[in-house]
Amino acid sequence: MQSMENQAIKDFASVRDDYAALLEEHSLKYTIDNHYLICKQAVVEDYIKVYLSVVISQLPTLLQLMTPEFVQLGLGFGMVKNQSSAKLVLNGYLGAEHVGKVVIVFVPNGMEGLLQRLVRLTADFYGPRVPGMVQLNDCVFIDRSEKGEGINCQMDHIQVPIDAADPAVSFIAPADTGKEILRQINDAHEDIGADTVIPVSFIDQIDTRQNTSGQCNPVNRGSDNNSVLTDQAKTGSKIKTKYRDVSPAERNKKPRIQVLADKYIVLSELKSDPKGDVLKALYLNKYLLPVWCIIKEGKKYMVSDSAGRDMDDRLNWQQHIYYQLASVVHIPKVFELFQQDGNTYLVMEWIRGISLRKVIDRVYKGRSWKEITRQDKIKLLELLLEMIQMIDRIHTKGFLHRDISTANFLVGRKGKIYLIDWELAFDLNAQYPLPPFGFGTPGFMSPEQNLGRLPSVKEDIYGLSALMLVFFTGIRVKNLSKEVKEDMTGFVYGHTGMENITGLIGRGLDKEAANRPGLEEIREQVRSLIGDLVR
Repeated sequence: MQSMENQAIKDFASVRDDYAALLEEHSLKYTIDNHYLICKQAVVEDYIKVYLSVVISQLPTLLQLMTPEFVQLGLGFGMVKNQSSAKLVLNGYLGAEHVGKVVIVFVPNGMEGLLQRLVRLTADFYGPRVPGMVQLNDCVFIDRSEKGEGINCQMDHIQVPIDAADPAVSFIAPADTGKEILRQINDAHEDIGADTVIPVSFIDQIDTRQNTSGQCNPVNRGSDNNSVLTDQAKTGSKIKTKYRDVSPAERNKKPRIQVLADKYIVLSELKSDPKGDVLKALYLNKYLLPVWCIIKEGKKYMVSDSAGRDMDDRLNWQQHIYYQLASVVHIPKVFELFQQDGNTYLVMEWIRGISLRKVIDRVYKGRSWKEITRQDKIKLLELLLEMIQMIDRIHTKGFLHRDISTANFLVGRKGKIYLIDWELAFDLNAQYPLPPFGFGTPGFMSPEQNLGRLPSVKEDIYGLSALMLVFFTGIRVKNLSKEVKEDMTGFVYGHTGMENITGLIGRGLDKEAANRPGLEEIREQVRSLIGDLVR
């Protein structure tokens, strides 16, 4: 399989950014429909939609293998038009409804035997689960629409019940487990004389019906709008909801509480994301006391890159970073990493704090650096200095964060500063991971990081300089106009009236990494400014 992939990638390299060349190679006519190339070899009114989902590293091989098959069988089909469109589809940027749909095959009713052939041909391929579809293997999914409800999915040893379509939501453990954990929490609180934290009425909402299917029950994790929008995909905008259409009877069912790994009770969804949600949960620690935690979910095969690494690898990397740097800087504690239903979950400490962005907003209140009080300036600068010290300790340990931004610093109780979101971190000593993971936050990400070049400390210097821009102006980086970006020096000096700081930030945001200042120079400049204000 590996040699076949390598050869296909080599042969297909010249057209990886334009898959139309493959259709032209087979003398096929096609039309362009947004992100897809549609090839209708024959007009068929009654058909079943079959979706092929595959990670980006396998896509060239799949297209090379399957296109001649579609031609030979006379099947109409569609494929993403290029690699950029494939990434939009696979990574959920067009909305969860479109995840995994890199190839669409129109199989006429009465030709269901072709499914067996598709399953055999794609046995070595895998991709993200296509929401709401019946899964035949790790690559093939069929539409459970009106046209396909009567399809016979029993093929050789494969038997897929039609009612097993994935509703594009996660699963809960048996309801009694959740009830028992919640009652243990209440019992523990009664033992120490504390108030009951979970109302009994809330516990009773857990569905206690027995599940005889051998699978967990699906649970909708907190969206009142269950419809899936389709028109937004044509404009390229994100689709916030990720849930299927549900009937009024389903919508009126009592809510059910999700339990992961038989001990984490999911009580709210902080962020809904096709690649994996961010959840707030409760569990009992070894002293039988309830502890809040954050659970980052990585859905199977999501955000798979050219090296074949996906969300599982990214979450494993974040756990590794915690063990390496927990004694160096304040990082939310990692409790556990586990897998369930093919997805990976990283459980971390819940930090009671506010984002750096909010801290800065509360100081500025619409004013400029010249207008805020001396005490407010000292407060901001001392906060900035502590963050510079944190970055220095990380670099001394041989690591880069690579996503320094206002969103990734939390200020907890008693002023303790936490640096979060280590997914993009890089180990300079081990030169791992290569290629480096993903991209950073727009406005804080250096030009070379955007191009995927080998990471260096200058990436963090760029992010820190963008952070300083926010500290000294109160501006939101994403709101910077083109005019401001072209005259950054004038903008910073107009807000601060300080030539030294203006020059420092300007150099730190230089497109050429070699022109950026070192961390020590930045630290000394900030210390000097604090000293001037204190005197």
